[in-house]
Amino acid sequence: MLELNWAFEHVATALSKQLKQDAPEVPGAVRLIQTDSRLVEKGDLFVCLIGERFDAHDFAEQVMQSGAAALVTSRELDLPIAQFVVNDTRLALGALASAWRQQFDLKVLAVVGSNGKTTSKEMLGSICKAQCGNDQVLVTAGNLNNDIGVPQTLLKLRPQHQMAVIEMGMNHPGEIDYLAGLVKPDVVLLTNAQREHQEFMKTVLAVAKENGSAFTHLPRNGCAVFPVSEEFDACWQALSTGKSTLRFGCGADFDILPARRDSEQSTVMLSALGKHIELHPNFIGEHNYANAAGAAAAAHAAGCTHEAIQKGLNAFQPVSGRLQIALNTPLMLLINDSYNANPDSVNAASKVLGQQAGSTLLVLGDMGEVGNQSDEYHAEVGCYAKQVGVKHLYALGDATTHTVLAFGEGAIHFKNIETLIENTMNTTKQGRWSVLVKGSRFMKMERVVQALIQHHSGEANHAS
Repeated sequence: MLELNWAFEHVATALSKQLKQDAPEVPGAVRLIQTDSRLVEKGDLFVCLIGERFDAHDFAEQVMQSGAAALVTSRELDLPIAQFVVNDTRLALGALASAWRQQFDLKVLAVVGSNGKTTSKEMLGSICKAQCGNDQVLVTAGNLNNDIGVPQTLLKLRPQHQMAVIEMGMNHPGEIDYLAGLVKPDVVLLTNAQREHQEFMKTVLAVAKENGSAFTHLPRNGCAVFPVSEEFDACWQALSTGKSTLRFGCGADFDILPARRDSEQSTVMLSALGKHIELHPNFIGEHNYANAAGAAAAAHAAGCTHEAIQKGLNAFQPVSGRLQIALNTPLMLLINDSYNANPDSVNAASKVLGQQAGSTLLVLGDMGEVGNQSDEYHAEVGCYAKQVGVKHLYALGDATTHTVLAFGEGAIHFKNIETLIENTMNTTKQGRWSVLVKGSRFMKMERVVQALIQHHSGEANHAS
């Protein structure tokens, strides 16, 4: 990574703190700002973050020996190294990132929403790279979208970057407002507002308002991009007052028209402000078509051409664990959607599964952070899966007992992952199967995906 070479006096200004010097010599500039003690090299500034299970102050002596030039701490340490002592090191990291971001004149696109953030971010990144070139675009790595990941991403900005695509996530009120203040976006893409983090957010309207708060950080010539929504349109219009807006979805500025299939390839038409752009996507699912329409709208708002939109969306490959086709043989279609789950994303996945060939099996783990409506939500996804044509349901976790009861015939609940995997492998031995695996992050349902890939890989080679 290119060095920051950020003058210590500018770092001090960003933190509104003077450097407490207790070292023989401090270099004139910071090489890199680090939060991982294992990565520290000579000349780095190390921020001592505190988490639920760690306190990076414990590694201060280690990073000093690795050559750190200075520390950002929440208490003065008895060590011979220069220190910026602040009240909250997480907020200090944000302040550093905000000050660094303001040094760059580029198009910054932020992605927020309940579901589809990471997929939309990657679609948008692919379009921007088609517009500017790979090295000229900074895109959030993975899902580093919280109050640590967003600052870390902003600190990767370099002079060659012409565009940046930053994903911002939340699970508590106020988090998007804070992150958007750091990012200072020119375009905000809001994917949707659905039933996420209800344990903390309480209502979907609260989710809509929190994600929409990013619009208030747009400049006068900024653009708010959001889906057609009878329920939340007024909310998002109000939050984007004085800014330009683009909407995506059925009949909107940007929309995906019904698909056709030619031999093995699907073709869809993107309607972009009345112009039709032909796409040959590598992804499935109506909600992914909505993600593509949203990404196209945001890219257009940032100045990308229709040619770049077409090239970028055609080049996009599904993100691992997010409606990703993990295996596709004559006898097995395995869809890995195991990264996370809430009621709306499970229902969307079930709808995709119900449209697939052969016998259909949904392998589902518990949904987390759904609040006091957990029983109701878990029953709902079972009913919906049955309604959209899913034939079999295998479930894991305490809460999915309600899913099994609601689904009825064809559903089985398992007490442990080992038995679930064994039965899934045995069930899918005969005939043609389409299997979709989903669950919240803490359920680690990717273990099922890995086992099925290993189990069926030999059969795939034999079938081919």
